[in-house]
Amino acid sequence: MWQNRPLAPIYPILYLDAIHIKLKRSGKIDNVAVYNVLGVDLDGHREILGHWIGDGAEGANFWLSVITDLQNRGVQEVFIAAIDGLSGFKDAIQSVFPKTQVQRCVIHQTPALHHTCPAKRRGAGNAVRCKCPPELEICGLERPQSLRRRSENRLPGSHP
Repeated sequence: MWQNRPLAPIYPILYLDAIHIKLKRSGKIDNVAVYNVLGVDLDGHREILGHWIGDGAEGANFWLSVITDLQNRGVQEVFIAAIDGLSGFKDAIQSVFPKTQVQRCVIHQTPALHHTCPAKRRGAGNAVRCKCPPELEICGLERPQSLRRRSENRLPGSHP
């Protein structure tokens, strides 16, 4: 089954997010969270690493089990994890991959940026025209060839 397949040891980028859907179980419709992980490999190819169905509310404890599953399937190192602002999420990631840089993804940053700008600096349609605060800056991504070269000379877990 593809959900249990072995994974690459290094993923420069992981995107972790959940989508909430209604699912029919035993004749009853429940709200559930489907946890999704998209990885970018050293060649720059994106692949879905898995989908996990939760019990309703999105939570850091369930994310910890997802991240542990990734480690058990062979992932040894993650450079950047893009996540939403869920409380405890960053700690869950760093308990399994302690050197991973965790950043809030652009889709989840935009509402936060909107609230940091004075109303007079917001454009039509509430577009934000403020300079992004340094703590919310999005790091530039290197080309896949650079990522491969950067990781070839390292042992897993040795990135800064």
